[in-house]
Amino acid sequence: MERIFLMSDRSSVFPHTDAADWWQIIRKELKGRPEETLFTEWWEGFQTPPFHSAEEPRPVDPLFEAYPWHASCAVGPDDLPASALKVLNNGADGLRIQFQPNADLTRSLIEIQLEFLRIELLPGELSGTWIESWKDILASADKKRLNTALGFDLWQGHSSKGSGAMSFQKQLTEFRAIGAAQLFRHPILIDCSLYAEAGARMDTQLGIALSMAHEVLGEDPSLSPEHLHFRFSLGRNFLLETAKLRAFRELWSFYLDSLGRSRTEAFVNARNSLRPLSASDPHGNLLRLTTMAVSGLLGGAQNMELTDHTLGGPKNGEAHLPVNILHLLRFEGRLDRLEDPLAGSHSIEALTEHLAEMGWSAFQEIQRRGSASKVLCDPWFARRVAEEAEAEQNAHDHGKYPVIGSSLHPFGSGDMKMEPSTSLWPLRRLAEGAEKERSK
Repeated sequence: MERIFLMSDRSSVFPHTDAADWWQIIRKELKGRPEETLFTEWWEGFQTPPFHSAEEPRPVDPLFEAYPWHASCAVGPDDLPASALKVLNNGADGLRIQFQPNADLTRSLIEIQLEFLRIELLPGELSGTWIESWKDILASADKKRLNTALGFDLWQGHSSKGSGAMSFQKQLTEFRAIGAAQLFRHPILIDCSLYAEAGARMDTQLGIALSMAHEVLGEDPSLSPEHLHFRFSLGRNFLLETAKLRAFRELWSFYLDSLGRSRTEAFVNARNSLRPLSASDPHGNLLRLTTMAVSGLLGGAQNMELTDHTLGGPKNGEAHLPVNILHLLRFEGRLDRLEDPLAGSHSIEALTEHLAEMGWSAFQEIQRRGSASKVLCDPWFARRVAEEAEAEQNAHDHGKYPVIGSSLHPFGSGDMKMEPSTSLWPLRRLAEGAEKERSK
């Protein structure tokens, strides 16, 4: 009679094999070739082994609970509220709204039911008439149901020449008045996406995010960590980007513990990076947006935003595709509510731990040089980001990290024009050089 194996019988079917046994088999198959060839090199000095053993200790508790995440879109400042209503009709349930300081938000947000959305306001300045109009909106809204955030970057005016230090203090003074009025659930933005787009490595991104948070909490002890929200830019490396967000959650808990403060959940905004996108293959970019979005959701982002896939603006009839990726993941992929589904995964947990350690080291190095506002004015930090960007660019140029559709299997003309950036932290797109060569 045929035997039916139950899960309880699996030990008799698969005999125990430890790491030493596997390495013995692997060395035999390698026939003298070095074991190092099987290790994955993520960047210089950061390698992981070809497998993880069941004997290795690993965390199994989830880093975050199940949550209803938001599918967000950026709008404005032109044609409000029509532009906002358009993306909401396409299914978005989050808005990141740019507007001028003199905007009347009672008109810009008319007909929009704020209680059902994630609303992030991005004013050109902290001061302006927009504040009074926002107060008028809040006066007639159910504040307990609002999920609102201020998206102003307190460090946005910094430069390597040091002109940003005073600007930060002045902006922080203006911000305190806004914070005291309790106008937002998350009034403080910690935005490290700018440095990611300039080429900063993941440990540098984690370090500067903690340093920024440390500065604002240190400047005003009355602020609660719950007032903060964080923005990360996600690249194409699926496993590492997922582990990066998980590592940040570990670091945030460790950081609060080190201050003796009670743990609070970090609100994480994630958006796709423009750095690995192809100017000549917009539909290939849609695939990249998909993997970046999955990285964000598996990593614990509560708010996910995808930019247009053409870099220069959506083509006719295709503007809805990026947000539809999020709808597919939510409704068809059933990724609508997740309780850290990767908890206990040997590979992901190992990457998470390694990135957390490297991120903490980067944070400590930044702090030794002063506060975030001082370091962002320090040429040392600009050089660090530029060197990290150059290392990745060299790997790309030598074929190690190609951009499909541009540097490998090219598609289209690649002659899309982008305005050069004058920022200290310009977008450094990997495939730009290869595309220029092809368009000559």
